[in-house]
This record gives sequence, C-alpha cells and structure tokens, in this order.
Amino acid sequence: LGARVQAYQEASLANVERFSTSKWVVGTLRRLRSTRGGLDLLEVGAINTTLLDVPWLRTRAIDVHSQHERIEEVDFFHLD
Repeated sequence: LGARVQAYQEASLANVERFSTSKWVVGTLRRLRSTRGGLDLLEVGAINTTLLDVPWLRTRAIDVHSQHERIEEVDFFHLD
C-alpha cells in the first residue's frame, strides 16, 4: 500500500478502537430486526469483522484495501 493509504488505514483502526460504531449499528438494526427478522447488510469500507459475527445479520464486508482475510478486497464501484 502507498504511504497515504497506509496512514488512512492506521487512522481508521485507531478510530475504531476509541469509538465502537459497530455497537451503534447493531443497536439501530436490532430495532429494525424486531419487525423484519434477519437483515442483509453491505458494509462498505469495512475496518473490522464485528458485523460479520452478528448471527442475525447476513453481512457482506468489503474494502478497497482489505486488512483482514474475512473482508473482501473489492472496489464498491466494481461490485458484482
């Protein structure tokens, strides 16, 4: 990865360590789930695998420069 991309990836990881956006997403979607059952989720720019481990979410996690084997390395604009 280029130096700028690497710096962005490191900053994103540091932000996730301080603020759990996954907890907020899960809490919000939990309210929707109560009326709809399981949910499909496309996580664009995935930093971690937290949402992949929620049993009632069918998550597809993608990132253009994936840092984890469970996150697909694909550009959103070229997604099939």
